[in-house]
Amino acid sequence: LVHPAMITHPNPNRVAIIGGGEGATLREILKHKTVEEVVMVDIDEEFVNLCKVYLPEWSDCSDLVGSSGGSCFDDKRAKVHFEDAFKYFIDRYGGNSTWSEQDDEELFDVIIMDACDPTDEFVDKLYKSSLFVQSFYNALNEDGVFIAQIGRSPYGVDGGNDETSVFKNAFRDVGFKSMHIYDEGHALFDL
Repeated sequence: LVHPAMITHPNPNRVAIIGGGEGATLREILKHKTVEEVVMVDIDEEFVNLCKVYLPEWSDCSDLVGSSGGSCFDDKRAKVHFEDAFKYFIDRYGGNSTWSEQDDEELFDVIIMDACDPTDEFVDKLYKSSLFVQSFYNALNEDGVFIAQIGRSPYGVDGGNDETSVFKNAFRDVGFKSMHIYDEGHALFDL
């Protein structure tokens, strides 16, 4: 999920993660030497803390050159926000936000949505809200990259799903210029 987006962008300096509470996505992003800041937005602080205790190897940055500590969550480039990503992005980059085109330093080069699949009922609004999708578009630099796991592959044994089509159409409707889809047999990713 991480590396296709990171190598697609010519110089990813500022990256956002939606979800990623176990810390593995953060760890993989911090492996890229161009990264200056990673903003991780996860709603569940308790889950993140449990992962730090019971899955510390998932967020271990002690072997990364340039990392400032053992846990990736303690890396000086990591900024972790415990709040609803829906609210975070819409408040900052949605239609009624105070964001302006002069705030380019607040834009992201890469946004990685490491959240639940669109088939999970409680995250349905993440994938079907045009305002949320528009906020991603607004939050990216001109050459920005967005990637998300969007469910089952239509080529896999269990087939695709309607939620995948809704999500892809929402991205086209807000102005994303291209969409590249790859699958790994059971999962479908959108880049």
